[in-house]
Amino acid sequence: MAKSEENDDFGHFCLLVSGLKISVGLMESSAELQAAGLQLDPLPACAAFPFNSTSYWTCYAKFNGQSGYHFVGTCRMGADEFAVVDSKLR
Repeated sequence: MAKSEENDDFGHFCLLVSGLKISVGLMESSAELQAAGLQLDPLPACAAFPFNSTSYWTCYAKFNGQSGYHFVGTCRMGADEFAVVDSKLR
């Protein structure tokens, strides 16, 4: 991996961890969620780190990270029997 890619990955994890901490703070300060009895359960894969610490959330992001890529398909355009849409997208 190139040095710039490593820096990008580190920056992405910093953003993820910051976002997770903000989300947890919002959850913990929500009277509705507290009244409903909702709580965060520690992720077993990150048990080596203190719960709710930066190292814990970094582990969490690495373990649960997913692509934001939205997988899509294509369809045939044309006027033949296999075409799904015409040139006007009808």
